[in-house]
Amino acid sequence: MKTHAVALIAGLFAGAFASAAQAVAADVRAVSANDGFASPVLIVAPEYPGFVPGARATEVRINGTVTADGRLEGIDIPTPSGSERFVAAVRQVIELWRFRPAVSEQQCAPVAQKQSMFVWFDEKDGKPSVSVSMARQNPAAAKSTPKFSWQVRPTIDYPEAASTRGIEGAADVAVRIDRAGEIVGKTLVYATPHKMFGEAALTGLLGAKLLANSPSGAAGCYIVPFAFCTGPAATVPNSACRS
Repeated sequence: MKTHAVALIAGLFAGAFASAAQAVAADVRAVSANDGFASPVLIVAPEYPGFVPGARATEVRINGTVTADGRLEGIDIPTPSGSERFVAAVRQVIELWRFRPAVSEQQCAPVAQKQSMFVWFDEKDGKPSVSVSMARQNPAAAKSTPKFSWQVRPTIDYPEAASTRGIEGAADVAVRIDRAGEIVGKTLVYATPHKMFGEAALTGLLGAKLLANSPSGAAGCYIVPFAFCTGPAATVPNSACRS
């Protein structure tokens, strides 16, 4: 099962970067109700303890709080009789899990949020299968936002320590913008896989300014996504990509 766990890590990093790249294509967006929910960035799958073909599936429920810096704290895992070894397997990896925290539109910053998650130990095609999911949230309704463009675009430098090692990454920054388009506050929401990408994103926003295309101006809280990749991405805004 170690191979399965490593594959899941790689897949989640690839998925997180692909999602970030798609989000970056939108350049910048207003904070929505969907941002009010935490979401997984890295989940390391536990090993299936003592797999026996034909065994019943086992569910492990995890209750905790996703902090503003994307960690899971205050962890409580109910342990019904017979599930002890499965709970132990989860506890071995849960401290490695990382999340994109919930974002408060009012505060225009990431905030802590209580969360429930589930790990299923099951069988698929005669082999052990481990899956992880978060409790389903209510769907958020889309809302209209003012249209705008950058008057002064962000400038992004690829962190040298990551570039020379071929490490790719992504970051989201929540920015508070006044009616004139000036950035009056900014907070890192998350960066993956290393903090250096978040620092590069925050630095890149220095001097950036929006040009509102509506009478109401651009005032509000926005998410500005960034991408850092080792291949060309000329059509992706807010990116630092090198071939």
